[in-house]
Amino acid sequence: MKNPRATRIEKFFAGIAPVYDFFVGPAMRAKARAAADLFGPVAGLRALDLCTGTGILALELAARGARVTGVDFSPAMLARAQKKAAGRGVVFRLADASALDFADRSFDISTIAMALHEMPLPVRRRVLEEMRRVTRDRALVMDWIKPSAQPLWRLGVSLVERLEGGFYHEFIRNDLRALLLDTGFQLLACTELDTIGIFLLSTAHHGE
Repeated sequence: MKNPRATRIEKFFAGIAPVYDFFVGPAMRAKARAAADLFGPVAGLRALDLCTGTGILALELAARGARVTGVDFSPAMLARAQKKAAGRGVVFRLADASALDFADRSFDISTIAMALHEMPLPVRRRVLEEMRRVTRDRALVMDWIKPSAQPLWRLGVSLVERLEGGFYHEFIRNDLRALLLDTGFQLLACTELDTIGIFLLSTAHHGE
């Protein structure tokens, strides 16, 4: 049985799924390109995109030759992703990113973009631990690292917070880089796009 937080967020995404790409798509596609650039060549690699949403980053990786699986817990967002991905060879699955049913090191690379800030800290930590467990080589995390100074953006965040569950402010006060290191990743590279950070990580399984 789903907890109230998960149910509330699922309803939120069901409501915005039809318009998500119209409002968010252009900015997110540019960020997805920047994230994929940080990865370098991915052709032939098995890739997992966690909390894939409408598949923006998954499709970017697939366009560069990766064999991509995207997972999300929102059926409405996945339906949009599947429609966009028709004929592109991307597999989308309904799944909870904090309890994946993939075997250890099933994927060469993995990604999660603009999703961790929607989770309470214990869930955030479990998602990162699962991400590391199923990834053989490298992972990429993209999310907010500082608030915007724009008043309209702050108003938008407040409205979304009321609907999503209110974890953004706690997230932004904490150190995402420290959390990544604390969950076993090693930092390889990072870049900032205004208020967003993109972290390229090693899963560092050597000797385990």
